[in-house]
Amino acid sequence: MELKSESKWVLVVEDDTSLASILSDGLKSGGYRVVQAGTASDGIKKLGNQKFHCVLVDIRLASGSGEQIITFMRTHQGGYNHKTPIIVTSGYLDVELVKRIKAEVTGILVKPFNIRALLDKVASSIGVGPLAAPAAEAEAADPVEPEETQAQDTG
Repeated sequence: MELKSESKWVLVVEDDTSLASILSDGLKSGGYRVVQAGTASDGIKKLGNQKFHCVLVDIRLASGSGEQIITFMRTHQGGYNHKTPIIVTSGYLDVELVKRIKAEVTGILVKPFNIRALLDKVASSIGVGPLAAPAAEAEAADPVEPEETQAQDTG
């Protein structure tokens, strides 16, 4: 059963206001409704007030951390968002962090990433399938460009 993205709410917890706007605009272009929070405490407050279909959270915030949000969501079993999919975004992931959060999150996007990757990850996390984006938008250059992943020769 395919669900329509238009009826789905996404919470974006990101302290970089420019990046938060880019992510929100990208999600809106995919048909999602978006709520923004710039701190862990603001994100937790919004999680307590509304059911979201997906939460996109920066792991490193200027005020608080994404881990606080993950812990809040998974430990408040009676809350609106106890089972809501969580997608972590970060440019600074280490092995210990990934070990701590991997069982609690649906996915991880390593910055920089493109809007197409974001839309695909959100859609797969909430079960709406891949969304069609206009070709010009999917290829548009913005500050959230994909990082080339290449195997490195270490020997």
